[in-house]
Amino acid sequence: MKPKTINQARVMAKVLGTDKNLYQNLLFQEHFFTPHQFELFTRLNGEFENGYPLDYIIGEVVFLENNFIVKPGVLIPRPETEIWVGEFIKKNFYKNNKINGKYCKTILIDIGAGTGVIGLSLARIFKKVYLTDIFPIPLAILQENKNLFIKNNPALKSSEIQIIKSDLLSSLEIKNIISNCPVLTLKKGLVGTLVRINFPCPDKIEGIITKSKKIYTKKPVGDYIIVSNLPYVPKMKADKILENKISFEPGEAIFSGPGGRDHITNLIRQINKLDIWPREIHLELDNSHIICFGEIISSFK
Repeated sequence: MKPKTINQARVMAKVLGTDKNLYQNLLFQEHFFTPHQFELFTRLNGEFENGYPLDYIIGEVVFLENNFIVKPGVLIPRPETEIWVGEFIKKNFYKNNKINGKYCKTILIDIGAGTGVIGLSLARIFKKVYLTDIFPIPLAILQENKNLFIKNNPALKSSEIQIIKSDLLSSLEIKNIISNCPVLTLKKGLVGTLVRINFPCPDKIEGIITKSKKIYTKKPVGDYIIVSNLPYVPKMKADKILENKISFEPGEAIFSGPGGRDHITNLIRQINKLDIWPREIHLELDNSHIICFGEIISSFK
């Protein structure tokens, strides 16, 4: 049998046990199946043609040149997320406060980590990374991806990446996590936290519109950063989501109340209650929220 498309080649690579990253080598070449392999290919290819996500069928995705396990019950990473995380790495890797490519003291907290592609991809440039989620399936996949990522990046230590079951920040002991972080202050006695929000716009060439603002507060700011890609799709868009055949992905990882802002609102409330604020907050929201940017920013107090 000869695969005619890249997607067919990806399915064939899984069936044949070929390196999933070398599926291009299978294109337009004749391959022979055993009866069992032919039956498996026919079933998996049929599932894909009926709308089942190919990434679930393959069981892996590539995100910033690293392989990550993905299974039903966890959100499939999006290309738009990969864009802003890649830009984040470029801007932060070359800062002066790094040792052997890693920050001296900065800690990263990935809220609602899902597969962990954001936090794990950033683990190489931070002292320590905390990955949080509340649901059992993502937590299990986080552990699998942590093990896989460390195997593929042997310079990392397991102790540098911690997985915590938490509903947003509720179960995190921030004071203990950042106990060895310096407290940042400005000359005027005010401390600033940079809030940067990435709005995915797949219909645009650049894919991302980023807006940022410095928030000034009298609270002290610790040398830690929060990143998060929380659910942000309004429930009113549920019918459209079903039409686009994304209904196979977990709704709790996609929808966030009528306006798509329930999760981000709760996270902001929890951040506002912290005694020590993060020095940066990087979020992803739906592009329909761009007009609400000022309102979102003003929620930080």
